[in-house]
Amino acid sequence: MAEYRGTVRQAKCRSTFYGSRIPKNTGLSPSKQAYDTFLRQISAFKRRRKYHRYIPVNPVVLRGRTKSTFTRITEALEHFRCSLGLGLHVFYRLVSEFITVPSGVKYYPLREIFCEDSIAYEQFIFRLGDVLPWITDLIERDFSRNSESEKVMKFCDELAKRKVSVSQVTFRSKDWYCSCAIREIGQKKGWNEEELLERIGRFYKRRIKKITPEMVLTDLIYHELDGIDIRVAEPRRRKRERIGRTKRPTHIDLIKKQDWYGDWLKEYKESIEHEKG
Repeated sequence: MAEYRGTVRQAKCRSTFYGSRIPKNTGLSPSKQAYDTFLRQISAFKRRRKYHRYIPVNPVVLRGRTKSTFTRITEALEHFRCSLGLGLHVFYRLVSEFITVPSGVKYYPLREIFCEDSIAYEQFIFRLGDVLPWITDLIERDFSRNSESEKVMKFCDELAKRKVSVSQVTFRSKDWYCSCAIREIGQKKGWNEEELLERIGRFYKRRIKKITPEMVLTDLIYHELDGIDIRVAEPRRRKRERIGRTKRPTHIDLIKKQDWYGDWLKEYKESIEHEKG
C-alpha cells in the first residue's frame, strides 16, 4: 500500500512554475465507502457515454488480482483525495473520467488499469497526479450563474477554432474544469487571453491527432507553450511605399546619357521621315 501511496504523492507534489505543491492537511479522513463509490462512478460514467462508438457499456466486474490491485489503488487515492480536500462523490466522479485515454476516443480496459505491470496503470495514476491538483480549486467555484458558464463556453469555442476538441466538454466534467484551468494558468504566466489563445493556436497548428483540454492543460503545466514565438511578422512594403526612393538605372538610361545619343536620335528620326516621304 505504501508503494501505491508514494506513487500518487510523488506525481502530485512535483515542482511547478510558481513553487512546489505541498500536501494539505484538510482534516478529511479516508472513507470506508470509497470502494463502492469508485465502482458506482465508473459504471455511471460508462452509462453517460453509452452512445459513444468506442466505449461499450459492460458490467464492472473485478476478480482475483484485479480486485486486490483495485483495493490498494483506492486506498492510495483516498489519501490523495484527503490531501486535496475533495468530497467523496465529486472526487470519484472525476477520477472515473480518466478511464478513457487522454484523447477520449477509447477507454482503458479495467483489468489493465488495475494491473501493476501495465502501461495503462502508470498513465492512469500519473494523469490523476498531473491534472487533479490544478482543478481542485475550481470545483468549489459557483458556475450556476449564466455569466460564468457563458465565459467558459465562449472560451471553449475559441479553443475549438485552434484544433482543440471540445465535444466532450459538459457542465462540471473533467474537461470543463481543464478548460477553466487553462485560463487560470495563462493568467498566472502573465498572458492575457488573446496571447494564450495565440500560443495554443501556433503550438497545435500542425497537429493531426485529436487534442483535448486535458492535453492542453498538461502541456501548459510542463511549460511546453512557454517558448512559442508570437511576434507578428512585419508585412512586406507595398510598391507605393517605394515612391521617392532612388531608382536603379537601366541600360537604356545609361545609353541616353552618352554624348553621341542626341545626334544619333536626330539622324534616326530624319531617316524615318525620309522613308515615309
